Amino acid sequence: TNVRSTPTRRALLLPLLAHSLRMMTWAAAARMRVGVLRTFVATRVSKNPTHKGLLQLYSEQLDKHPIVTKSLTSGVIAFFGDFIAQKSQGTELDLKRLLSFSGLGVVLTGPALHYWYGFLVRRIPSTTITGAISRLAADQLIFAPIILPVFMALLLIFEGKSDLVVSRIRQDYFTVLTSNWALWVPAQFVNFKFVAPRFQVLFSNSIGFLWNCYLSWAAHRHHEPAALAALPSDAAGPGSKPQK
Repeated sequence: TNVRSTPTRRALLLPLLAHSLRMMTWAAAARMRVGVLRTFVATRVSKNPTHKGLLQLYSEQLDKHPIVTKSLTSGVIAFFGDFIAQKSQGTELDLKRLLSFSGLGVVLTGPALHYWYGFLVRRIPSTTITGAISRLAADQLIFAPIILPVFMALLLIFEGKSDLVVSRIRQDYFTVLTSNWALWVPAQFVNFKFVAPRFQVLFSNSIGFLWNCYLSWAAHRHHEPAALAALPSDAAGPGSKPQK
């Protein structure tokens, strides 16, 4: 019996060992890439006084006014993201949509991400791969499904289309949510694993810039509701340090 069971045990253990080896190799490669990126950024910043000054100013404002800094950063990135998205459509600039979108970045996305990321850091302080995956799961299975419909509803209300809130959310919610997962699952893993907590909202906002441009293009291509074009990521959001 023992002789017969040995091949069976090997058949079960070998795939597990191979999978573990692949995961360790992937994690090591990811750490190496991030290390190279950090060295490159540090070198560029040290050689460019303007970049160094901007980063230092941003960091100082985070220390003094964390919520205001994150909110204004979120609003500015949202403004330019939607502006470029609208220009790429070749249509006349919709100022009301632009102001509504950037305004929600200031009053909703920035503050929401400040408190949410601060909560995650306190509840899941580990920076290991397991800790990053735990934060990612909470972010994408709890926060994203809530913040997306809230943003959709508020955007329509700000644009004077409150009568369309229920129908638009029913029509677009799951499409937007699954698209959000496709982009933000890998992006937020990198964010939670490798980005310092004080800059996580900024990282999310940077990725959110691309997210908003994509949604705007997709909405125009398929002639879908404009509200889709202004959706933030799960929190397309801001990036900075945990709540004080």
